[in-house]
Amino acid sequence: MNALAYFIQITDKWSRRRFALRLQSADEFTSLSRFLEYIHQLSEADIEELVIEGRLSDKGRNDLEDFRTIAYNIDEEGNFKDPLEEIVFKQRGRTLQADKGLKFEHRKTDKKRYNDIYVAELILDRDNVPFSRNWKGYYKRKWDNNPSYKKFIEDLIIDIYAEHGEDVLRAETYRDAADFLKAIAQRLHSAPYELYSRFIGRNLRFRTGPESLDAIMSGRGGNCSEKAAAFLFVAQNWGIASRLALAGDGAKGEFPYEKLRRTLDDYDFRFKEDAQLYWSHFANIFIVDGKKLLVDATGGPIDLVFAEGDEAEAYLARSKFLSVNLHGEDEAYYYHDPPQDIPQDVLYSLEAFTPDTDLLHVLGPDDEDAPFGLLINDRLWICPGVYRTAAERNEEINGWHKWARGTEGVDHIEIYEDLHSSPQKGILTQLEEKSPQLVADLRLAGGGFLERCRQSWRDSKWKALYVFVAYDGLK
Repeated sequence: MNALAYFIQITDKWSRRRFALRLQSADEFTSLSRFLEYIHQLSEADIEELVIEGRLSDKGRNDLEDFRTIAYNIDEEGNFKDPLEEIVFKQRGRTLQADKGLKFEHRKTDKKRYNDIYVAELILDRDNVPFSRNWKGYYKRKWDNNPSYKKFIEDLIIDIYAEHGEDVLRAETYRDAADFLKAIAQRLHSAPYELYSRFIGRNLRFRTGPESLDAIMSGRGGNCSEKAAAFLFVAQNWGIASRLALAGDGAKGEFPYEKLRRTLDDYDFRFKEDAQLYWSHFANIFIVDGKKLLVDATGGPIDLVFAEGDEAEAYLARSKFLSVNLHGEDEAYYYHDPPQDIPQDVLYSLEAFTPDTDLLHVLGPDDEDAPFGLLINDRLWICPGVYRTAAERNEEINGWHKWARGTEGVDHIEIYEDLHSSPQKGILTQLEEKSPQLVADLRLAGGGFLERCRQSWRDSKWKALYVFVAYDGLK
């Protein structure tokens, strides 16, 4: 049994992604820069040895990869370069200079392996980091390091196009490339339009394209931006020219690039609701043999859009729009092909700079906007409500019933205090019979969601209820 154990733990300020490494001794690294150089140079074999030695947990492989993609520049081939100049490491609220040593604090532990542990706990602050991620290199690194992505796509294509699947996989002709994209679009569209899986497993507050594909491969899903990023991730690594499209309800005018660019650069979203409408929804654009394809594989209540040629151009010229009925409201989605720095930087800001992105997406930004909730499809909406007192609980329940009575297309709602099985919970019982894994995931997510609320709002009195909205046609 070791008498003493020393750890370095680094937590990203806003995403709360965390990485921990057990040290061989307190003076293994004489400065922060020596530690960063060591992490930079680690090979896959080195990481495996750290796991075998018990210095890095098996789960810590992903945490270490996260830290490196956050803290280091990445070249076009996906290799790590020098640390980002603008990142700052803080300890005890003070900026830590690169040439200074680390300070360890004693922590009590009930782990039998150690009598005492000492932790140098650092915060990684990206507030001054520009929108500088090399997305091409990032996607290539993720793809090359995980062969399961390629296998997933190959199995999907062969299953759909058995007789000529190999031709589709090569995507050498326009038709084969289009068929390749359509198969993936259908698979993404069929994945749940959901946010519950953010509160399961690694509890990622916002997922990048590869992480979104991980969720989809596991039988879960994502929201529009996550699915679009996952699609871009696949297509770019398959050699198909790809872009992110942006859309919004009523966003028919010219794309307000300058206003949105200033919004991101200043990170000030006040009084810009009219412009932000244009980035409220994500989709994909692919270019094959000089022809554009517009694809919206969001799923849920949003019909699959797979537009080629003139139809794609009509959507992007806003002479054609997509009709969507969301929570009883008719909306008209107009699509844009924007300069790519805007959608890419929106994704990066949601990951790196936005506090509580997960709660913001589930509960909505304010009372005027309908929250996303945990799951939406064309027949069912599952949304949590939060409260602390009995009066707040009654107000929450009465508000939902009032909304249901005044919303066209709502058949009925049921409100539960928990997600345990009960004959009185008609919608939940019906859903569990049809999709037992989905309900099992919802139960897992419920605990994670409530824990996040209490953690974020620093109040253990918060409680949650669950609203199940059945729309007309649910059988």
